[in-house]
Amino acid sequence: MQATCNKASCQGLWSREHVFSNSLGNPKLNANGTSGPYTDVHNLRSCDAPTNNSRGNKLFAVGSGNSSAVTGGWYPGDEWKGDVARIAMYMYLRYGSQCLPTYLGVGSNAATPDDMIDLFLQWNVDDPVSDFEKQRNTYHDSNATYAQGNRNPFIDNPAFATQIWGGTQAEDFFSASYDDEAPSIPSDLAVVNLTGNSFTLTWSAASDNTLVTGYRLLLDDNFIGTSNTHQYHFTGLAAATSYQVKVQAFDANGNISASSDTFIVHTGADAAAIASDLLFSEYVEGTSNNKALEIANYTGNAVDLSIYTLKKQTNGGGSWSSGLNLSGVLGNGAAFVIVNNSASTNLTDNADVITGSGQVTFNGNDPVGLFKNNVLIDIIGVFDGGTGDFAKDITLQRKPNIKSPNTAYTLSEWDSFVKDTFTGIGNHLITGTNTFLGTIDTDWDNAVNWSLGIVPNGTDAIIKADKVANAAGAISVDNLTLEVNAVLEVGLQVHAFGTVLLATESSLIARNSTSFDFTYHRYLENENWHLMSSPVTDETFANFIANHSFATGSNGNIGIGAYDNTTAGWTYANTSTTGTLSSGAGRSIKLTAPGTITLSGALPIVDRSIVITHGGASGNGFNLIGNPFPSYLAANHTSPTALNNLLIINSALLAEQTLWFWNQELKSYKQINQASALVEGIRYIAPGQGFFVKANATGGSLLFLNRCKVIKLKICLVKLHKIIRILN
Repeated sequence: MQATCNKASCQGLWSREHVFSNSLGNPKLNANGTSGPYTDVHNLRSCDAPTNNSRGNKLFAVGSGNSSAVTGGWYPGDEWKGDVARIAMYMYLRYGSQCLPTYLGVGSNAATPDDMIDLFLQWNVDDPVSDFEKQRNTYHDSNATYAQGNRNPFIDNPAFATQIWGGTQAEDFFSASYDDEAPSIPSDLAVVNLTGNSFTLTWSAASDNTLVTGYRLLLDDNFIGTSNTHQYHFTGLAAATSYQVKVQAFDANGNISASSDTFIVHTGADAAAIASDLLFSEYVEGTSNNKALEIANYTGNAVDLSIYTLKKQTNGGGSWSSGLNLSGVLGNGAAFVIVNNSASTNLTDNADVITGSGQVTFNGNDPVGLFKNNVLIDIIGVFDGGTGDFAKDITLQRKPNIKSPNTAYTLSEWDSFVKDTFTGIGNHLITGTNTFLGTIDTDWDNAVNWSLGIVPNGTDAIIKADKVANAAGAISVDNLTLEVNAVLEVGLQVHAFGTVLLATESSLIARNSTSFDFTYHRYLENENWHLMSSPVTDETFANFIANHSFATGSNGNIGIGAYDNTTAGWTYANTSTTGTLSSGAGRSIKLTAPGTITLSGALPIVDRSIVITHGGASGNGFNLIGNPFPSYLAANHTSPTALNNLLIINSALLAEQTLWFWNQELKSYKQINQASALVEGIRYIAPGQGFFVKANATGGSLLFLNRCKVIKLKICLVKLHKIIRILN
C-alpha cells in the first residue's frame, strides 16, 4: 500500500483514493481542509495506482464487464458498480449539495424528486450488497482503532434508495419476506449418456428455506446455462477431452449456493458416432406383458420428441394405428424407453413412459413404426407382412454400427437375445469407429466383442472406457485410442500405422511394437504441484513446453522442476530448456489451470533403469523418479517373498524400502512400503506417476522391470482410484 502513489508509473502499488473525486465536489471535498467529506472513510477505497490514474476524475457511466473507460466517462466494473452507487447515495445524503449525484455520474434525474440519477438507482439493484461491503460497514460502526463510527444506510438496506427516489425495487433486507439464505450445495454428481461430443449430468436435489427454483451449470468454470430439473445435457464438446463440471442451486430471490465439488468428465474418443435421426434401438417381446420399445438419439444434438409418434400394425395387416405421441426432449447419447404398464419391474424401473397403449401390446407378428411428422422413418417387422411371427419371445438390440433408421426391416441390423433379456434396456451405444465393448469377454480376437462385428485389421480402433482387452498375438491397427481406465495387453507386437493415444489412467502392455506415434494423456485436476514421469520415450522439452501452459516464477522459471538431492532443493526449467524428458526421471509439474498433460514419443518396451545417488557428503539420499511405462506397476506386496514388485527388486539400493508420494491435499507425503501392504493392500503405481525413493550410501541403477507390469482389473479399481487421488 502506498498512500501517496497515484501515477501510472506506480506499477504494482495500491493507493487510497476517493470514489467521489475531490475535484468533482462543489466546492471541492477539501475546500474546508482535510476533514469532513475529504476524509470520510465511506468514500475511500484502495485502488490499483495505474487504474486510478486511468480513471482520473471521469464521471461514472454505463458499461459492462471489467472497469474501463467508456463513452462519456468511466465504468467501475460489474462487480463494483453497486458499491459506487451506494457510496454516491451516502455522500449525497450526508453532504447534500456539495456532493450531488449529477456531479459524479452520467444519467437522468427526471424521474426522481431531486438530483439523484437513474444510473445509480439501477446499479444499486443490479449489483447487490457484497459481504465485503457488509463487513466494512460493520467495522466502521464500532470502537475499533480506525473505525469512523457511523454506517452507510444504503448498505444496511438498499431498499431505502427505492423508498426515497423510486425506480426499480432494490433488495429489501428489512422486509419480513426478505430472504438472503442460499440453497444447500448440490451433490452426488454423475454422468449418463456419455459420447464423444456430449454427456448428461445428473445430481441430487438441493434444499432451501423457501424453494430451489433452478440450477446453474459451469463447465471449466464458465457459466453454460440453467436447469429447473436435476439434469443437464452438455453438447458440442471435443472428443477424448477432460472437462470440469460444477453445479450451483438458486432460489426465487436470487440467492445462489456455493459450487458443488468439481466433477471431472472425460468424453469418449469416438467423434464419428453421428446418426441421421432417431431410431429404434431395442425391442422386447417377452413373457406375458413384458413388452418394451427403446429409441436412441445419436444425432449430436438434443431432440424434441413432440414430432415423433409410435404406431403399430396389428397381425401384419390393415392400416397403422392412430399412434402414441411422444413428448419431452431426448439428449444426445440418451435412450427413451416405452414400457407396457403391466410389465415386470425390471422393465418399468427403466421406463420413461409406462403406458397401456396398444403400441406396446405387440405379440411378435405386429410391426411397429417410428414416425416423424407422420412420416415413417424406422420399422421393426414388415408392414403388410401377414400373421407370421418375425420377433416372438425374443429381445432385439440394434447393432452399434447402425447409425440410420430404416423403413425396411433388416434382420442383419439386429442382435437377438433369449426371451426376457432386459440387461440392455435404457442404454444404447452407437459407434462410428470400431470399438471394443467386451460384450462376451476380454478377447481382442473375438469379433462379438467389437461394435462393428469384426476384429480390426489395419483400421482405426477404440477400447471403450473401463474395458480390458487381451490380444494373445500381434494386433494391427491404423489409429488406436484407449479411453479412460481402459486396458490393453498385447502378447506380441503392436503394429500401428497412425497414432496410439492413451487417455488418462488407461494402460497398455505390449511385448514388442513397430515404430509409431505414441501419445499419453494425464489429466491434472488443479493447478497445484504434481509429481510425474514421462511414460513415453523421446519426448522433448521443446515440444513439452510449447504444448502446455506452465506456471511461471522468478528469473524466467516455469512449472517444471527437478529435485537436486545434493542441496535438497529444486531446479526449474525455462522456455529455452532443451533436451528430452528422460523416461523414469521424476519431475514436479505445475500448470496455470487444470488441464491435460500430453506426452508424445515412442512406446517403451524393454526394461528400464535410472541411476539413483545418495548425493554426496551433504546429500539426503532422496531421488525423484517415476513409472516409465504406460501401464501400472506393482509397488509392494503382502508377501515378503514376492519378487515382482518395485521395492523387492531394488531393495539392495534403498536406505529404506519405502516409496514417498506427494499428497497435495494434506501437503505431506504418503508412504508406501511392505508393511503398509499388510494394512492397505498391494498398491500399484499409475503410468507416469512420480515419487521419491531414498538411496543408500552406494546407490546404483534402479530397475523398472516388465515383469512388474499389471493389468488394472475391476477388482482393484477402488484401491487404484484412491491411490491415484492420493498420489497425484
